[in-house]
Amino acid sequence: MDISIVREKLENIKINSLGLYQGKIGFLICRNYLYELKDANEIVKSLCDIQQEIENIKDNSFSSGLLGICWGIAKLNESIKLDRKLIGFLSDFDDSIYKSITNYQTCDFSLETGLIGKGLYLYQRLKSRREINFYRILTLRECLVLIVLEIKNYLRKIFDDVYRSLSPQDGINILHSINYLYLLKELEVNPLLIENIIYDIKCFLIEYIRNNPSSTIQNNLLFHYIANLSQDEDMLKNYCFKSLGNIDYLELQKILLELLSFFKQPFWFMI
Repeated sequence: MDISIVREKLENIKINSLGLYQGKIGFLICRNYLYELKDANEIVKSLCDIQQEIENIKDNSFSSGLLGICWGIAKLNESIKLDRKLIGFLSDFDDSIYKSITNYQTCDFSLETGLIGKGLYLYQRLKSRREINFYRILTLRECLVLIVLEIKNYLRKIFDDVYRSLSPQDGINILHSINYLYLLKELEVNPLLIENIIYDIKCFLIEYIRNNPSSTIQNNLLFHYIANLSQDEDMLKNYCFKSLGNIDYLELQKILLELLSFFKQPFWFMI
C-alpha cells in the first residue's frame, strides 16, 4: 500500500473526539509520524487546542480516554517542550496511576483500561524524562516493578493449562504483555525477572498454537512482531500473515497507533 494513499485517507477523516485511536491526539501523532513534521510550533498549537478540552474527559480508556491521550502527549513530549499546564496535568495523572497501582486497585490487565495500559503510559513518561525530577522518576520506576510482578502472577494462572481454550482478551493480554516487557528491558527494571517471564511466554505461545491450530493468535500482527523482535524461528514458522489491504482507515489508524505504542521500528511493510 502506498503511504501517500494512507496520508490522503487520514487527512479526510472527520475528527470529533480527543482520543488516541480515532481522535485528535491520535491523528496528530499519525500525521507527525507520517510526515515527520519538523515544525514544533504546529504540534504545540494543536496540543494547546487539546489542552482546553482535556479536563472535561471522564473516560479513562487507552483507545478514547485519558490513558491514551496522556500517553500520546508524553509520546510527543519526546521531541517538543510542553506547556506548563500540560506538564502539571501529566504530573497529576502520574499520581492517580501511582495510587491505583500501589493500592492494588487494578484487577484488569488489558491495554484498554488495565495494567498494561497504565504501564505503557508510565514507560513513555520515563522514556521522555522531560520536566521529571529525580524523586518522580523513582516513584514511577517503583510502579513499573509492581506492574511486572502483577503481570507475572496473571500469566502464571494462564500458563497452568496450555490445553485450555484462551479467551480472546487473554490472548491479546498475553501478546501485549510480552511486547511491553521488551520495552521495559530498555529501562533495566528487574531485567532478570523480565527475561524469565518473556521466555515463559514464548514457550507457552509456541506450545499453545501447536495444540490449538485454529487459534487466532498466530494471525495477530502483534504475534508477528514478537516473532521478529525475538527472532524466534519456531514463532516465525507459526505465524500466518493476514493482509490488511481492504481495511477501514479508522481501523488502520487504530492499528498504527497500537503498534507505535509498543515499537520504534517502521511497520509499513505489514500493510
